[in-house]
Amino acid sequence: FSGANFKGSSKFNGVTWHPDSHYGGTFSGTRFEDVADFRTKNFSAFAALADATFKQRLLLQPPSDGKRPDELFSEACEAAKDAVESVQVPLEKDDERYLLEFRHRRLQVQTRVWSELAGGYRVAKKAMEAAGDFEREQTFYRFEVKARMKRPGINTPERMASFFYRIFSDYGASIG
Repeated sequence: FSGANFKGSSKFNGVTWHPDSHYGGTFSGTRFEDVADFRTKNFSAFAALADATFKQRLLLQPPSDGKRPDELFSEACEAAKDAVESVQVPLEKDDERYLLEFRHRRLQVQTRVWSELAGGYRVAKKAMEAAGDFEREQTFYRFEVKARMKRPGINTPERMASFFYRIFSDYGASIG
């Protein structure tokens, strides 16, 4: 769906999201002009929403089956880790360039995967803000920051600030 423009309402509520569809820009550059319904049971493919634009409402079903949002975040993180672990290099392992190329590609994939996940949570956060759903907006903001902190190359001052923000206010959730 990358780059697509959905003019009418879009319903994805019957879709089963395969883990491979979570990453790689599934909805990158996609515009939803009308309501986009992603009310799928325990939707966790937030990275697929990174770089998507929602002009109307984004509908997301609250977690079901007794799952809490934190459990779904953990599932999204596991899918991210699996995406990183799937990195392959088209060189023989005995080739001296293999390890260097493997590390380079893995770093690229880690950066992309965690950035997409954080971006997807940012899109969901903005959608909840527009809908006036403060509680879910805050939840998605917390997940956005947590995913962003998993990217490689985050500098020490940013990590420390995030650590104290989490410890003292749970990323703002303890305020209000």
